[in-house]
Amino acid sequence: MRCLIAYLWIFLSLPLVFAQLPDNRNHPELQWQEIETEHFRILYHQGLEALANKAANIAETHYYRITCDLRTDIPGKTTLILSDVDDISNGSASPLNNTIFLWTYGANQLTTGTLPWLERVIGHEFGHIATFWASRNCLGKWGGLFTLGTTPTWFLEGISQYEAETWDVHRNMLLRIARQSGALLPTTKLDGFVGADQIDGRLVYEQGHGLVRYLSQTYGENTIAELIAAHRKWPFSFSHTLKRTLGKNMSDLYTDWLATLPPPRTTGQIEKKTASFPFQAVLGIRTNVRGEIALVATESFDEGVQRLYVQESASGKFHAIGGPHVSAFFNWSSDGRQLIYSRKHRGNHGGIVHDLYSADVESGKERPLTSDQRATDPCCDPAQDRICYVRHLSHGSGLFEMDLKSGYSQTLFYEGNGSEVFAPAWSFDGSALAFSYIDSTGQRDLAIINRDGSGFKKLTDTAEDERTPVWHPSKNELAYCNDQNGTPELWIMTPATGQTRCVGTSRGGLFNPSWQGDSLITAIDFENRYQIQVAYFSPENYCDNQKPARFPEWAEAQPEGFGLSHAESTIRHASKPYASFKRIEPLLTMPFLGQDDEGMQLGLAHYAADPLDQHQILGYALAGKRIDTWVQYTNAQFQPLITLAGYGLTENQGHFPDAGESPLWQRRTGLEWQISFPFNSGKSLLSNHSFSVLGTFEYLKPLNTIQSPYPNCQPFKGHINELGLAYAWAWQLPDVAGSIHPGNGMGYSVRLTRADKRIQSDRERTLLTASVFGRKRVWDKQALAARIRIVQQWGTQPYQERRFISSPSGLRALKSRAYGSRFLLGTLEYRIPLISDMKFAPPLLYFERLTSALWTDWGKAWGNDLDYYVNGKPMSFRDAAWLCTAGIEFRTRVYLLRKLGVVVGAGWGRQLLTKENGRLYLTIGSVF
Repeated sequence: MRCLIAYLWIFLSLPLVFAQLPDNRNHPELQWQEIETEHFRILYHQGLEALANKAANIAETHYYRITCDLRTDIPGKTTLILSDVDDISNGSASPLNNTIFLWTYGANQLTTGTLPWLERVIGHEFGHIATFWASRNCLGKWGGLFTLGTTPTWFLEGISQYEAETWDVHRNMLLRIARQSGALLPTTKLDGFVGADQIDGRLVYEQGHGLVRYLSQTYGENTIAELIAAHRKWPFSFSHTLKRTLGKNMSDLYTDWLATLPPPRTTGQIEKKTASFPFQAVLGIRTNVRGEIALVATESFDEGVQRLYVQESASGKFHAIGGPHVSAFFNWSSDGRQLIYSRKHRGNHGGIVHDLYSADVESGKERPLTSDQRATDPCCDPAQDRICYVRHLSHGSGLFEMDLKSGYSQTLFYEGNGSEVFAPAWSFDGSALAFSYIDSTGQRDLAIINRDGSGFKKLTDTAEDERTPVWHPSKNELAYCNDQNGTPELWIMTPATGQTRCVGTSRGGLFNPSWQGDSLITAIDFENRYQIQVAYFSPENYCDNQKPARFPEWAEAQPEGFGLSHAESTIRHASKPYASFKRIEPLLTMPFLGQDDEGMQLGLAHYAADPLDQHQILGYALAGKRIDTWVQYTNAQFQPLITLAGYGLTENQGHFPDAGESPLWQRRTGLEWQISFPFNSGKSLLSNHSFSVLGTFEYLKPLNTIQSPYPNCQPFKGHINELGLAYAWAWQLPDVAGSIHPGNGMGYSVRLTRADKRIQSDRERTLLTASVFGRKRVWDKQALAARIRIVQQWGTQPYQERRFISSPSGLRALKSRAYGSRFLLGTLEYRIPLISDMKFAPPLLYFERLTSALWTDWGKAWGNDLDYYVNGKPMSFRDAAWLCTAGIEFRTRVYLLRKLGVVVGAGWGRQLLTKENGRLYLTIGSVF
């Protein structure tokens, strides 16, 4: 029942929570404050005071325009939460509690255009909140949630981008690349994030953005609000809503929109040599003084983990060095023996942070250079043992210098007004630093300072996006990227004279340049949706008469009043401490059905929390012959996480031997508690640990009379009180196909509980459960997967609580149950992916991947089996029969409402070493 409630709530809140969610790490060290404006409550922690005031003004500016455009009112105040704990730049919006959560780590370097990132993300997430309130119908919040569930994701994300953002070079580039690669998403995949890798995930946004702009330009500014209003009246088919409102269904609209896209860009006769490395995406390349190549790359978009690779001079093969999640900007030491780079890991406070590392190429040994400094983009002084790097601070970012021998660091350049810097590069003689500079208005230029940090000046001052300068190895020339022709291109500048020229173009875009000796420049070449590789250019090239990349006509469409100056003096109340307990409020109440010994029960489930989720209350009550209740409270104010649950439940415990046809119904009343400590060694985000202390105090009471002729089989009445410990560890690569065909990984878990008379338990028992699993890709994404589980119980337990192995949860295709108090179970699978996208999309569904597995399950049950309860003689391990089944299973991932992925499996198998016929079975749930 609890799983059903959680599943429904996740499903209902899904449409507005598309961005990366918190990682369930508590941060009791944060001191939260709040300020109020006319329409918002701004929650922030120490260090974000200035940002909170700025965010308040931005939010109020967005409020009036977006609510007017969408023709909606928002009751009460929207909560805007600002967090700077993690090196994440993202946001999420929740319709349940009218809350926006922002990770405010500086991210302007990841975008383009002149619109500041904070302005974009606040407007985007508030667009989701406003869309929810505009989607309400006569059913109120319930109606709004259901309407969102049937509204395609492209429309939801497109509205938020249209209302808060501009169409820019990067968006245009991605759309153009997908089109010329034949990889634009069809309408069925635009309905949700269906199996989206990094590229498809962005295409949902950008194609949706383009479609909404096209709708506004073609049918008028009021079209978006009219479509929302029409859909909330009949929220079942958005294509039907389009037909009723505009006279065209989704297929017609999509075809018309495609016709407006400009043709692919041509690049003329620029000489370009492309290198193909054995990775799906190369994001950075650097060559040392000996000509050795190092890359930052990811093996697959599905995995998305960036690593640092070094090419072996003898074999030409690449091997990984250092830890995962390496940033694209790295450098060789001046002697070519060390690689200096930054990567993400767990900081001392549990947040995700960047730090600098060096790795010895010969030994592969990695050592940290900084600790919790949020340091990125290192560049090495060619003449001395020092590096320059970027640090993220509370009011922007700055350039710092470190002596590699002593570890001493100092500030070189930091304005502290919200401006940002990234990608610094030393001149060949170490006399100057060039870098990318973003001022407080969002304009992107190149800048330069002297080696001591003095003499700041801009090298460019234009509306174009100029970034990532790198110096020529032996003279005063800079290679950099410039988007003045509508796509990022490779340019060269002579700082002394200001002369510039284009030397490299691509049908897509060029990024992160690097000199390869005096006569070649490399750049990351993104012109193929399916592979990002490296292009080589001669600095003698001259791009003449290149045709700029065209924007579609609808790209200029913008809501009325977009870009107005921020409201001023919107703060209505001075800052005050955040009182989490007082801010708990009811968020959702849902009806659902249950069953007791007299039949069906009607009930209500309820969820309440404060905006920061420091207090969460989840519960339900069912009324039939008797009232069943369950309530859980979670306190996330502290480290560790504390969970308490109380319940009174009616349960069917099945039939007793020779006791007639009536099953036993029992009443279970109890209290559960758990204290959880998630932790990480800090070395890798791929490896995580969890430790828990837990307890259960429970009273069991039979509700009907059962008379069994066997003394050990009588229903139990009394207390079973337990205390326990649990520990789990897992290392696994992320994977888009993770729920159905996960990649490499391993892990184990152990749980030990003890029921004892010293804690007033009427039964004494010790229960140990443990499992270990491993997965390994072996060939062309085929994989071997194995798992072993053990359950060991000492002592006794009531007959109605007896344990058993069954199909398919224990051993698949097992015809009968095997009872016991001790189990040993194993699974071995050879997994074969069949179809990565079936493209089968009946109404409100999308059948995506299809995989298969040849499997064998084995195990045995012994100890207190059924014979023990009848005659008091437990079965020994030696006497227990081995059970072994084998078969084949097919799995598909189906997206409900084309948004929520569920893995469904169907298989055939038979029990080996018996004469039993084979059996068909079904499974639902993720694959281990």
